[in-house]
Amino acid sequence: MKKKRYCRYLKRFFNHKYIRMVVNYITYDSWWDTDVTVIPELVKVYHLNVFVLSPLDNCKYPQKEIGNNVKLVHVWQKYRDRDLRSIGTAIKYFFKISKECQGKNYINIFIPGKNPFFIILALLFLSKKRTIICSHNYIEHGDMKFRGSRLVDYLKERFYQSFKWFHFYSKMQMDLFKKDYPSKDAFSQKCH
Repeated sequence: MKKKRYCRYLKRFFNHKYIRMVVNYITYDSWWDTDVTVIPELVKVYHLNVFVLSPLDNCKYPQKEIGNNVKLVHVWQKYRDRDLRSIGTAIKYFFKISKECQGKNYINIFIPGKNPFFIILALLFLSKKRTIICSHNYIEHGDMKFRGSRLVDYLKERFYQSFKWFHFYSKMQMDLFKKDYPSKDAFSQKCH
């Protein structure tokens, strides 16, 4: 895997004049297997805040070593993604993130997932120019469909239209995305 490419792409997308930028890495606990390959490389170049939406049980992040100089912020989710009660969790999550986005020397890396409330809040509050949207699947696999997926598909389409930079964990998914959005900046990276 070419881990250093990730940092090189960040520098290319964000021509910054700052000595060390802050990266707000916004993720879900279940994606630890991918995050563990990216976080060590980001920490070498940037101050890193990792915001993790974690389940109340079977949490992966506290059991793993994520390295020094990383600020780890957990937001605990006790309701399912599409449960209306998870709106409060989503608001709390984005409030914590917004506190770190006060200056001009930050980048957000956001992995959207399937929680419609997080996607809506990201569309409303994350800077379109300072956010990289990461995605495992531009086109969801047939067995990954779930009840309520039309709403999430609609919101993700808004995501793809609104944001400027995209990172895909598969070249094939990036190519599918570039067919539909040729003017968007996208890159991919092998994870294994």
